[in-house]
Amino acid sequence: MSLRLRLTLANVALVAVSLILFALLSYLALDRLGLREVDDTLQQRAESVLDSLRVRPEAGVVIAPAEQFATPDTYVQVLGPSGSVVSRSDNLGARSLPIDPTLVADNMAGRTGYIITQVDGGRMRIYSAPSSLLVGGRPLIIVQVGRLLTELDRTLANLRLIYALGTALTLLVATLLSAGIISRGLRPIAEITAVVERIERAEDVSQRVVYEGPMDEVGRLAATFNGMLERLERAFAAQQRFVADASHALRTPLTAIQGNVELLLNGIHDPTEQRISLQAIRQETGRLSRVVSDLLLLAQADAGQSFQHVPVEMMTIVLDVYPQARTLADGVTVSLGHEDIGLVAGDPDRLKEVVLNLTDNAIKYTPVGGQVTLSVYEDGDWVQVEIADTGQGIPPEHLQHIFERFYRVPGVKARAGRPAGTGLGLPIAQWIIESHGGRLTVASEVGRGTTFTIWLPRLKME
Repeated sequence: MSLRLRLTLANVALVAVSLILFALLSYLALDRLGLREVDDTLQQRAESVLDSLRVRPEAGVVIAPAEQFATPDTYVQVLGPSGSVVSRSDNLGARSLPIDPTLVADNMAGRTGYIITQVDGGRMRIYSAPSSLLVGGRPLIIVQVGRLLTELDRTLANLRLIYALGTALTLLVATLLSAGIISRGLRPIAEITAVVERIERAEDVSQRVVYEGPMDEVGRLAATFNGMLERLERAFAAQQRFVADASHALRTPLTAIQGNVELLLNGIHDPTEQRISLQAIRQETGRLSRVVSDLLLLAQADAGQSFQHVPVEMMTIVLDVYPQARTLADGVTVSLGHEDIGLVAGDPDRLKEVVLNLTDNAIKYTPVGGQVTLSVYEDGDWVQVEIADTGQGIPPEHLQHIFERFYRVPGVKARAGRPAGTGLGLPIAQWIIESHGGRLTVASEVGRGTTFTIWLPRLKME
């Protein structure tokens, strides 16, 4: 059973229950109200008969004729102390109102009462009341007033017919309207399903759900689904770029290694040329090893790997990197700037890897005579590690892309003798810092230099 049909049936069932309850309660209320009006009329008529009862010395007990209080649909009957009929209205003819022994017994005890009985196939309401005058401990008379409920029954019958037809018509309209409204409301879901099916068949995540309705639950579902497709499209595109760039990064050193191996196999006898080929193989093997290691780190990042968190002084990390940086400087001045302790919680090896990677990049893209400065600041709840250089700088349009995998800024080249990067160092550095609850920012101006800033939560010792 489809969701549309289930929702339609549930809605119609709710409407049906509501209508039936309303019809039942209103029917019972009308029946009770009509019966109460009849009871009031019968009681008033019986009291009028009893009020006409007089005791006169010369004539004894005198009561007005029952006919005087009757109407075409109202019948009057008077019983004596023995319970026998002593008077009745002419509209009863030769018949008498039904005498209920229980009701008469209540009357003899001084209590009034009502009954409903069947007369000639119809219902009749009878009110019976005793007089206050007693004879031998019994009421002098008992007045019974009856009225046919034909009019009330006719009204109730018409009401039942109206309710039955009205309920059937309302349910029909409710079914049609519910089906239409639910179909319209579920249309975006049907479109989402269709889009998913088309994506499954064509493996094309560029498709989107077209929704022009209000931003309700269904609207938010469509928007969320479109957002998910957009993220998937970007992820697939990034994956394709990653595969292509990884293949290129791996193919270049492999090609160089293969070429030098073939030269050696072809019988190079000059020791100098052999040494050059072997050095090239070693260099490309190291490069290949670094690419594989970086790819492994990125795979660990994608898998959500976490690091150990121990107290680490970032100034100590910088002081460890400083002598290594000076060894790599090759004509670039590496110096220490502002020095704070910078206590954080993290993995010291990974944090040192980030600082060393950023420092090496700064040296690599800073010309001879330039300067690289390492600083540590404590700023409120944060520790900042700055690696500032006076190198080439990064054009503004490329700043937002430098943390993408395998991205390299066009036109920006490393100094002579320094190998070009693979475009994986900055994404790895960003992952490590963000895994420590921090962030990595960059500010750069072409021709004036670049500053990378590591932000890490400051560890406050109690």
